[in-house]
Parts: sequence; C-alpha cells; structure tokens
Amino acid sequence: MFTFSVYIVQPYTLDNRLVAGESLYPYILEDYLSYYLPCDGTTPPPLPFQLSLPSSPGQGLSPQQQMPDHPASSTLNTPARKSLLRHPSLLSPTPATPRPSPMTPAPASLLPSGDQTWRSETILSIFSSVWLTQFSATSSSPTSATSSELPIPVSDTLKIVRMLIKHLHYFSNSGGPSDITPLDQLKRATLPGVKQQMYSLFKYIFGHWPHDTSFRLVLETWLSFIQPWRYTDRGRPVADSDPAPVDGRWQGWVAENILLYSEVLRLLLPRFFRMDLTASKNAYMLFRIAKVFSQPGLSDLIRSAEAGLERGGGGRMAMPSMLDTSNLAVEDREGVYSAARACLLELEGQGARYSPVFGNEFRQTVGELLASAERANDAASETLKEIGASKGKGEADGTLVGLIQWMLGGSGGSQDTQEVEELRKTVQHLTSSLGSLTEVFSLAIPRREDVDGVRKVVMGGRGSNEPEMVESDNGLVLTPHGRWQVVQGLAKPVIRYEGDPDISPITHGEVVWLVRALYQASLWLNRRWAVQLHTAWGRGGVWGRVARLVLAPPTHYYTVVKSISGGPASRQLHRHNARISLRSLASKKVLLYLTVYCALFMLAGYSITSSLTILLVLISIFVLATAFIQSLTQPTPSLLDTSDLVLGEVEDKKTN
Repeated sequence: MFTFSVYIVQPYTLDNRLVAGESLYPYILEDYLSYYLPCDGTTPPPLPFQLSLPSSPGQGLSPQQQMPDHPASSTLNTPARKSLLRHPSLLSPTPATPRPSPMTPAPASLLPSGDQTWRSETILSIFSSVWLTQFSATSSSPTSATSSELPIPVSDTLKIVRMLIKHLHYFSNSGGPSDITPLDQLKRATLPGVKQQMYSLFKYIFGHWPHDTSFRLVLETWLSFIQPWRYTDRGRPVADSDPAPVDGRWQGWVAENILLYSEVLRLLLPRFFRMDLTASKNAYMLFRIAKVFSQPGLSDLIRSAEAGLERGGGGRMAMPSMLDTSNLAVEDREGVYSAARACLLELEGQGARYSPVFGNEFRQTVGELLASAERANDAASETLKEIGASKGKGEADGTLVGLIQWMLGGSGGSQDTQEVEELRKTVQHLTSSLGSLTEVFSLAIPRREDVDGVRKVVMGGRGSNEPEMVESDNGLVLTPHGRWQVVQGLAKPVIRYEGDPDISPITHGEVVWLVRALYQASLWLNRRWAVQLHTAWGRGGVWGRVARLVLAPPTHYYTVVKSISGGPASRQLHRHNARISLRSLASKKVLLYLTVYCALFMLAGYSITSSLTILLVLISIFVLATAFIQSLTQPTPSLLDTSDLVLGEVEDKKTN
C-alpha cells in the first residue's frame, strides 16, 4: 500500500502520468477508499484469520503464548503504530470477548473493534503521510525534500488529494454522534487528524503556485475541503448551482477549521491583483470564490467563529463581540469561541495574532479588488462593443469579402465568435462576483464616472483618495469602513461645500467688499421680483430661454442645525428658485478683462460710459441670438420633464 501511494508523487515518467479517462490509478484508489473507508455504514470485511492483539501481557493468551521466546508469538502480534484516533484504547480488545484460536476464521460478531478499524486507520495514515506532508516545511515524509528545497506540487498529486478530500467528507458525514459501528469514532477523528496537514498544504501552495489558469485545480481542492455540507449523501449528485443555505449545524465545523477559511482566503485574494481578470478563466476563479462565500448562512458562521478569536481568552461574562450576528445560546456560543481559539492555537501556535476577514483591514483589500474587477469588467464590455461595431461594419460591406476569405481558407469568423463568447463569459462572471462580494463584505459597489470621456472607478478603488460613502436622506455619508479609512490615512475625507451657493466662502480670486455689496444688491432684486423671475424661468419660447441663460438656475442646498442637547447635528434641505446672481462680477479675472476692455476703448476715443453701453448691447445681442438658435435647434421639452417643478414655496415678500 505504501508503494501504491508513493507511485503518484514520484517525478514524471511515461508510466505515472495521469491521463483523464485512461489512467487506472484513480479507479484503483477509489476502490481502496470504498473498501477500507466505507461510506454506507458498514465496516471492512473481516480477515480470514484472527490476529492476536493483546492489550496487556498474559491477557487472553495461553501459557505457551506468554513465553517470550515462542516464535509464533512474535509473528502473530500486530506491530506498534501511531494511532490517528483520539482514544488509542479502541485498538485494544474487550477483555470479556472470547477469542478464537489464531489462524482460524472468526465470526464478524466476535471480532474486536480494533481488528475492524486498524486496517482503515493504517491506509488513512499512509495516504495522508505520503500525499499531504510533502507540502509542509516540517515534512516527515520520505518523499519530501528539505524545507529549503520544497518542490512545487504537481497537478496529478492535487487531483488525487482532491479525491481523498471528497471521500473523507463522505466518510466522516456517514457517521453519527454515537458509536453504532466500530468505525464511527474513526469517522469523527479523521478530518481533525489531517487538519494541520491540510492547512500547511494550502498555505504552501497558495504562496508558490504560478499566477496562471492552472491555479483553478488548487482553488477547487481548497473549496472542496471547506464545504463538507456538499458531501453528505453519496447517492445524491453534487451540483454547483445548488442554492441550499448552509445549515447552522455546521457552526462547529467552521469554528474548528476557521483558519482554513480566513487565513487561506487572505492569501488567495491578493493573487488576483497580479492576474488578468479580463481572461474568462481568471474571472471564473473569482466567481467561484464569490459564489462559495455568498452561500446563505456561511458568512454568519464565519463571523460567529471570528468573534471568539476577537475576544481572545476573555471570560464567560465578557462583552459580546460585534462580529457575532448569530442567535446562538450562551453555552453554544462559548463552545464555538473555544473551538475557534483551539484551532488558532493548534495551527499557528501560542501567541499568534488573528486579524478577522470581516475586519476593516481585509475589507479594504476586498474593496480594492472590487475596483480592479470593475475596471476589468469595463474593459471587457468596451471590447465587446468594439467587436460588435466592427462586425456590423464588415457585414455592411457585403458578402463578397467573406466569400473570398472562405475560398482562401480563412477562419477569422470562428475566431471572432470564440473571442466574443469568452468576453461575454468574463462580463457575466465579473458582474456576478461584484454583486456577491459587496453583499458578503457589506461594501459599496464601486462607482463609475466619466472623466474626459474615460470611465473611471472613483469609490473604493485602488489609487482612489475618496473613502467609502453611501447615499442617504442627507446625501453622501461615510460608512463605518469609510471612517476607518479616513482615520488610518488610507483615504482623504471628501470636503465639499453644500451650503447656500450665494453665500459660499469668499475665495482669493474675488474682491471681498465687492462680493458683499453685489450679494446685497442681488438679494434686494430677488426679493423684489421673485415671482416674476420664477415665472420667466418657466416660460417657453425665446424669452424663456433668455431667462435660463441669464438667471442662476434653481438649486438645493443644506444647512446644518446643531443640537442643543449635545446630540449629532442634523442637515436640513432648502431650495433656491431661479434668481439673479451678480457675484461673478466680483471676480478679479472679470474685473481685469473689463479694465483692459475699457482701456482699449478709451484709446479709441470712447468714454467709460459709452464703452460699457456698447458692451451691454453686445452681450444682449449675443444672448438673444443664442436663445433664438436654441429654440430652432433643440427639441421641445417632454411633458414628462419635471425639472421646472418647484419643491418649496416662492421666497417673496409681498408689499402693498
């Protein structure tokens, strides 16, 4: 059996290379696993003879067998071996069980439990030692290299490891909490016994595997291990599209293996920054991760387990963690916390510090990955549009060119079709991944804006200086993650003036006293003719367009009202109707242009009054001409256009 297991991990030869559908090795392995680790509740058939397994010297043996120099005694005893079980006493026979004479057939009902489990335990020990420990720096496998010369794992070995993982899940899930068959305790001890080896395997592979599409085999191997709920019934086919939620009974499993979810995911996601996400195979790997972690209930199980690690070794009455969103009872919650802390101690050792994947630091990484995926999605969509446009142009040229290409043996059409199909898959996978990951990690979807004709991701993206914000009744507000980004210096707070635009702070490019004087003049004019100005803004025809060119448009603004009781300040929404705004005349640049204009006209013999009159006439002619041209060229506004509706009452002051 040892030779069989070592065969597949040897360097490639013509004999040990696995060929899909042709190699015999996987079929033999499946037969071995089904025979020694049955998943149907049975046990391996008994041996045709009974081995002597004394638990203590002289127990159940004849005086002749107690002699140390008896040759048969040494040949019939089972050699000592390290047990995978938590209670090695299972291998010792029951004292009250009568034993038949050696080398004679024995009924299965009289066989001790150790005789029915030691073969299953031995084959599991051989397979795990040969296939799993070679990926660990502390490997004790005879086929491993030194820690400084660890070989990159081969794909064939991982295929066999994935077969083993699936079968171990089926084998473990076929047992129960009570010992009904001799293998039940082995079923409960199998996966905990290989947890350390699996953790070392995934950490090593995820850090050393090349950044290409062959990584999918590694990814699927890891996803098979962290989803034991998919391998509960061997008679039911496993479907990736199964929408069934993860039941709460798997909370213990997730807590006992929490690092295989969180730490491995922490090593995995940064790989996608160095991969081309516009390739459909790479986009599919991101889609697979998002789909698995977005299964209903799984994120809650991980949060509950991480809550125990966040609390550390806190007492029983410690404050509950904010990561824990489950409805577990106090006793069950403490059991989950203890299992998670035991996993951290077992896999990372004493004094290890844990950073939760649902914490702000890792959510920042996920946000950057979402922005990268959004940019790749935009690039794939644009390429699809370009191919569609060029294809339509080619079809418009007629069929003669296509006929000539066909006669010459060209295959450009099939290549274009394949490229379009790959791009469609990329867009589909990335769109689904964005939606799933934003939901799992409670992040905002990256926002896109057109900047100089180029669409850019401006929220939560790599290189973006804006923190994460969401829309609310009071406008854009920071999320808890956005506040953390600002505190950590990862993003700069967005400072925008959202108050009354007529009284916005005076800038260096304006004359202070002139701004204040013109504001008072504008305020008096608006109060005097508020109704007429609003009516003129809403009119149709040329005069309505003139008003919309001259007057300041209606706008909304906020005022901050501080709370007297010391609570948070509130924002109140206000509205300005169409109005006169003379503030632009206080700009130093406008005043400079106006001074140069008047100086030129004075050199030509005009006075200041006449030059300003000419300027006013020219501006009036320009505004009238522009309004007339717009009325002829621009379409009539639709009846569904509600931009001219007044949300508040007209701010006027009626006089008698």
